[in-house]
Amino acid sequence: MERWKDGKIGRGVKCLAMRNRSFTFTLQQAVELFRLMAMNKTLLTVSVTSLSSLGKIAEAVEAGVGLIEIRLDHLARSDVATLVRGSPRPMIWTLRHTSEGGQFDGSIDEQIDRLIEALDAGGEFVDLEFQRWKAAKEAGQRLIDKIAALRAAGREVRLILSWHDFQGTPDDLEQRVGQMAEEPYADIVKFACGARTIFDNFRVFDILHNAVKPTIGIAMGATGSVSRVLAGKFGGFLTFAAMDEIHSSAPGQLTVEQMKAEYGLERINRATKLAGIVGHPVGHSLSPIIHNRAYQAMGLDGVYVKFDVPERYEDFCRFIDEVRRREWFDLMGLSVTIPHKTHALRYLKSLGAKIDPLAVKIGAVNTIVFGTGGELWGYNTDYLGVLETLRQQADLPAEKLVGKRTAVFGSGGVARAIVAAMMSVGAEVTVFNRTESKAAALAEEFGCRWASWNDREQFDAQIMINGTSLGMWPEVESCPLRRAEAICPECVVFDTVYNPLETKLLRLARSRGAVAIHGADMLVYQAVEQIKLWKPQQGDKEISIPADIMRTVVLSKLSN
Repeated sequence: MERWKDGKIGRGVKCLAMRNRSFTFTLQQAVELFRLMAMNKTLLTVSVTSLSSLGKIAEAVEAGVGLIEIRLDHLARSDVATLVRGSPRPMIWTLRHTSEGGQFDGSIDEQIDRLIEALDAGGEFVDLEFQRWKAAKEAGQRLIDKIAALRAAGREVRLILSWHDFQGTPDDLEQRVGQMAEEPYADIVKFACGARTIFDNFRVFDILHNAVKPTIGIAMGATGSVSRVLAGKFGGFLTFAAMDEIHSSAPGQLTVEQMKAEYGLERINRATKLAGIVGHPVGHSLSPIIHNRAYQAMGLDGVYVKFDVPERYEDFCRFIDEVRRREWFDLMGLSVTIPHKTHALRYLKSLGAKIDPLAVKIGAVNTIVFGTGGELWGYNTDYLGVLETLRQQADLPAEKLVGKRTAVFGSGGVARAIVAAMMSVGAEVTVFNRTESKAAALAEEFGCRWASWNDREQFDAQIMINGTSLGMWPEVESCPLRRAEAICPECVVFDTVYNPLETKLLRLARSRGAVAIHGADMLVYQAVEQIKLWKPQQGDKEISIPADIMRTVVLSKLSN
């Protein structure tokens, strides 16, 4: 600890602690902040755009926020003193010009005057747009002189040169960032650009990974949210989050709670292994919080994120090619969801990769394993999730499923996984589907029976499994069955729908005293199987996978 109190860092630490005596920013906290900076640990940052949001800062700091950006363009000049007294963390002064998404429309001289005035009151960082810096370097020199004077007096103040484009990611992004990095007075480089597709994120990742100067890189918008989470993985100096859903200062910002609780941001570093879900859309997916809570409980240095990949096969292929050529992604594996499960199977076949025979039979791959030598393997863990759910929630291990009369509703991708699972253990499966030709085709393919949709309520089933979307929000009153009497009390009813947890089908089952199983269990157990497939790449074969924690997390999210 003592070494952080010496030299420039030590002087900055002491200054920070003294300035914040009126709040809770102690010497120990200051030491911790500069320790993280010296370790190249990405700092979580929130923006303050009103005095009313000061009340939220204490909560954000408690959650692990390391820096606070003060958006002077949203505030009155008279607010500066209050902000300095009320900030429990080092501050970035920003007076964002309208040309780059801010509210300040004054001259460059006025902008420099305001920033110098703010630095006189306190603060450790100052942000200035690179374009305005280039256009008026004489005015900018006054800011440089001020920073130099403060440093001579023992203040650690750093200049951030920034550039923003809310409309998209320009073709010359790399050149623009390179120009900023070449500026000798720029301590830190920041760029933020709108992400039109997932592929814009790769350019951000490349710049961060190859940066020779501390760099902040952000792909804005919903598609770019992944860049905010992975800033720590690729060496970003800081990443921004919103204090809550109301106080977002840029498109695509996640909340502090999401960054910490859902992604475990504080654990992410350059050595962190990467996994994620590939689909379109993926904003609703619960997989990140399921996997990340599991990794945390296992002590696994990994993070699981969302990759929103456009729906065409060509886009899926391009995405996989992009991640494969970047070995520094340290990719363990990918979950694959709609519409890319069939694309994944087709892509892996084109490479001659190893694919689980049952995944081929199902016609879909929902799990890709990435080997350390560039190898790829394809699996379908949905059918494994079906079997494990029945084992765990109905006391029906594989040997007890032999000969069980099973009604499967549906003929789509989920139903195919269900039929494959039940046929693999010797159950007697009958498929029911509103389009009878599809039921017949599925039954012929897997060697089971099919029957008319109109006969489903007369079928004497021991197990019923819904593989359709009937009952899914918002159509919560739809149901594969019309009458509760179609369910015998000894039956096991399994609905793969998990939003809502309690579907109309499950309410009917409970009213008859039958075992009722919701779809969240399948979601959890297929994820458990994915981690089993990825975990050997980590050399952690002895660490158990916390299915109970994963299930608790899912139920909590869905209940809310």
